[in-house]
Amino acid sequence: MTGVIWAAVLLAAGTAAPAAAPDGSRLVAGEQCFAIEREGQRIGDTTQSVVAQELDGQPVWRIVIHQTLRNGRFSLRDEFVVARDSLRPLMLTSVRGSDRASPGWQRIELRYSPEGVTGTRTTAQSSTPIAVSHDGPVWDGNLWGLTFAALPLADGAQFSLPNWQYDKGPGTFTVRVVGEAIIETPSGPVAAWALDAGTDPAQLVRYHIAKGAGIELGYAGDGMAQRLATDCPAR
Repeated sequence: MTGVIWAAVLLAAGTAAPAAAPDGSRLVAGEQCFAIEREGQRIGDTTQSVVAQELDGQPVWRIVIHQTLRNGRFSLRDEFVVARDSLRPLMLTSVRGSDRASPGWQRIELRYSPEGVTGTRTTAQSSTPIAVSHDGPVWDGNLWGLTFAALPLADGAQFSLPNWQYDKGPGTFTVRVVGEAIIETPSGPVAAWALDAGTDPAQLVRYHIAKGAGIELGYAGDGMAQRLATDCPAR
């Protein structure tokens, strides 16, 4: 898969009106390739695709993010279906591991509703139901960069966004815009917002999001980084 930065979109996109929650219309359909790095050495790959579709007549984004380590010891493929206007989650299928017979293999299937989330957790040994109620809107705790990219980022902006993740339960995304940067990409330099974001305010990760369009450019923190590349393996 070839990493793509949509230069024309970046140049032409305007600034969206401020809002308190993610606006899915800020995202841009396309595919990207990222190199996963540890202390500057490439150890894996992330492919990411964003596709506009409809589900029962509702406009949605189908987002697939697949992370693998080049030593073959880790694979995680998340497929999200989210409302195209609000980025509220509708469905998630998450598969960890590539071999069902391996001890660490796991498949999570979730369906979200205004009332909560239901689904199943299947491992190599068993399958158990998931049923959780919510008091209000939540966003998927597995979808980080693109959720941040859909926010109305601006100088000094700060956000707290409720989320739910199948292992950790309810949580909150903290997002703080801390400045601007020029990020070198395979398509050339791109002006970006720099933001510190994550689920633990004491251990936030530095993300870069293209200014004027909801395109994730990568992150870095605690010795790990993800940077745009062009040579991810075909999946």
